[in-house]
Amino acid sequence: MSAAAFDHAIHFARQSQVNKCAAYSRLALLTYDLVLSASREKELIWQREFRSSSVIYVILRYPVIAFQLFNVVIGHTTIHDCNVLYRFTWAASSIITRLAITVSFMLRVYAMMSLSRTGLVLAGFLGLVGASTIGLDVWQDIQVSCATSSNPLCTWLLRGEIDILFV
Repeated sequence: MSAAAFDHAIHFARQSQVNKCAAYSRLALLTYDLVLSASREKELIWQREFRSSSVIYVILRYPVIAFQLFNVVIGHTTIHDCNVLYRFTWAASSIITRLAITVSFMLRVYAMMSLSRTGLVLAGFLGLVGASTIGLDVWQDIQVSCATSSNPLCTWLLRGEIDILFV
């Protein structure tokens, strides 16, 4: 084995170890948060009538937990894994969560602006920003190459193609 191949193997092993520890750490923090908030969640979400805010809460909370459990159980070593199931679960959890975040921000802005026309315009703007964020996430996930660990969105931005927007 050449020195370069050995160095690459050592780097990969270290990266795998860091990713595994990070996955367990995230799961531990989520578990701690679940334990701390269980009684309030039971009282405010599950023992009351189901409302639209309950739906947003569930969509914000549980896909993240499910994805972290999936990460620990499957035990992926790198973010740029070609496993279709991993990429699907990541995309599904991030899209659902970002959609719920966008909706909750829109509702907060609209409510804080006293249900005014300005609040409606600002909420609409946040909706556009959220939709474009979700669209870019989907585009990036589709474009990720299994052969390289490059980020296509960053490569596109760094090539200067974004300069068209500022001309």
